[in-house]
Amino acid sequence: MPAAMRTFVLALLCATALPIAAARAAGATHERDEIERLEHLWLSAAQAHDRATLERILADDFVDVSANGTFRSKADALAGGNTPPGSTQTLRELRVRIYGDCAIANGINVVHSDIQGWTVEVPFTDVFVRRAGRWRAVSAQETARHDAASTAMR
Repeated sequence: MPAAMRTFVLALLCATALPIAAARAAGATHERDEIERLEHLWLSAAQAHDRATLERILADDFVDVSANGTFRSKADALAGGNTPPGSTQTLRELRVRIYGDCAIANGINVVHSDIQGWTVEVPFTDVFVRRAGRWRAVSAQETARHDAASTAMR
């Protein structure tokens, strides 16, 4: 194949590959944004004891390993949270990775009580799976970081 033809073919391949790569990147960004939105919605729903929203986010086979090491099912999660009364929660350092129909979210839930005077950081990992076109949480695990001022949470 002449050099000019090889250059043309290479340019054609690059011209078609770039829009495909850009579309994939845009799709991945949209999916990451969706998982981040679900994480914030999940936190709000848990704080408000919004069972209907939690029902939509959590898959029927959802399993959580709580910060104290206990296993909780979807039914356990819907029955009630472990949020101390009068506390606030904020998500920090939220990172989402997409692997096809699976997404992994890592972050830190900062739980604070002005009333009791403590703050606890709770790093977490949440796993989502896309089923029938919708993202559902299938697994979660938390680890509490306690400092001297937060021994009230123990």
